[in-house]
Amino acid sequence: MRRSRGCELPGTFNPLVVGELFTEQFEPWKNLATTAKDQIGEATHNTVAAAINNITVLETTNGILQIIHRGLDKMKTDLERKTTELLEPYFTTHPITYNHYLTDTVQKAQSARRRRNFEQTLKELFGVDHLDNERYQVQPAHLLNLLDQRIEADMESYASNSAIDYMQAYYKVALKRFVDDFSVLAVEQCLVGRLPSLFTPEMVQKLSEEDVSGLASETEHTTAQRSQCLEKLAVLEEGLRDLKSLDKHRLILQDSDIERETNFGQPLLQRHRSITGLVYGGLDVVNGEDTNMASAPGSPLLAEVIVDPPEDVWPPTPSKKKKKAGHSTLGF
Repeated sequence: MRRSRGCELPGTFNPLVVGELFTEQFEPWKNLATTAKDQIGEATHNTVAAAINNITVLETTNGILQIIHRGLDKMKTDLERKTTELLEPYFTTHPITYNHYLTDTVQKAQSARRRRNFEQTLKELFGVDHLDNERYQVQPAHLLNLLDQRIEADMESYASNSAIDYMQAYYKVALKRFVDDFSVLAVEQCLVGRLPSLFTPEMVQKLSEEDVSGLASETEHTTAQRSQCLEKLAVLEEGLRDLKSLDKHRLILQDSDIERETNFGQPLLQRHRSITGLVYGGLDVVNGEDTNMASAPGSPLLAEVIVDPPEDVWPPTPSKKKKKAGHSTLGF
């Protein structure tokens, strides 16, 4: 206060003192803001890298990250420049604010100081260490005199306390303002809000041939692996064609076996029923008689036709079977 004293009256202070006191208290802000900026940049870098690794294949991840890192480095540079720009007014200019929170804070600080003085006076008056809800007897005139003695008579001390109150009030106002500006103007506008523009379709169209080749070209390992897979695919397709050909031949053989069994391999009982039906049909055609008469119990015709089956499973030739049936049944 003595060093910065000017033409002000006793009990008042030079307004520039508030700026000098604030500068001393404001000094750690630069390191804190720089640390926060670096941590946010590192977190952004790790998040972008994790997202790209999750949605891209390994062969193209590095190429895409190289393009994104160029834009991300520019954003970090803008973030650093904006942080320095936000800190500069607090170093180079005197305190400025139009927020009523300044006067409210100053009045609350002065009221708290007066309250502490009054509490100390009452403790000395009643000889206690703590003020509670107990009742005490006191003479109002004596209490008033004691409180009047607490008035600060030292103008230099009074001015110093007032300057500190204003400095602390302005410090709170500046701190709230800087936190908001750093969050919105620096972090959001210079970094987070511009992340979607790191890799856009327009950027892909403007890529140089070298960048496109780096993104789309395959590695030697991938090329060799692709050739091996194509060779395996050709072998498997050839084997599939051979299997289909064998399967088709097997179906043809099965159809031939089924047809042969149907024509020549009928069961004996089924062949006897066929012969019986043939004979009955012949009787109906030649004699014009009803089949039910021949199938009556004790009919000599049925007894002569149903004979013991031959030992061989193959039926006789059609010419011999027809001749035997005609001689024994029709008498031709």
